[in-house]
Amino acid sequence: MSSHNASDEYGAESGIPTFKVIVIGDVSVGKTSIISRFCDGEFKESYPSSLGVDFKMKEMKVSNQSAIKLQVWDFAADIHNRFANVAKHSYSEAHAIIIVFDITNKESFQDLETHWLGELQQQTLRENHFKILVGNKSDLVDKRVVTNAQSLASKYGCEYMETSAKKGDNIDQLFQTVGRNIFEAYQRGGFKEELWTEDKEKKKKCSLQ
Repeated sequence: MSSHNASDEYGAESGIPTFKVIVIGDVSVGKTSIISRFCDGEFKESYPSSLGVDFKMKEMKVSNQSAIKLQVWDFAADIHNRFANVAKHSYSEAHAIIIVFDITNKESFQDLETHWLGELQQQTLRENHFKILVGNKSDLVDKRVVTNAQSLASKYGCEYMETSAKKGDNIDQLFQTVGRNIFEAYQRGGFKEELWTEDKEKKKKCSLQ
């Protein structure tokens, strides 16, 4: 890949600001399904478990019709054990974090506080980052076992939304909420000096000196 293409992939050439979103949560809660539904408009009944980290890009319009690009990273459930340094750097660079659980799986909800939300509190995060807790599989109404997620979201300073990647319910709304909050922080100057690509270029320069 040429340097021109590489820079354009991250928005430096196009002039469209690019922001990094990471999606975390237990295995089989629907992280990959949510990302695929948003980025590709498709849903499969099963996906192979993520082996580490993967990402997809999607350009979108935010509330004032400005264009932004989201680079949405899909984290394997055991990312912290197998790729601790990758996870640490990804958290520090993230403009938004989506924490997913399955409303039909009580363990995936319990793991939020014992693992995922607790993990976030141990990380160095951007000052103006946005967090949202997502209860996926809302289409499985008769199998619901989690009803108190809103209070947990409030406790950890997250917004809360329920989605169905299978039916597509609230998927666009989820990423509109994420994109709008990121862009508003960007407009206020929160990210102007630390756009993800510029950040990486600064780190490269520092490491070469």
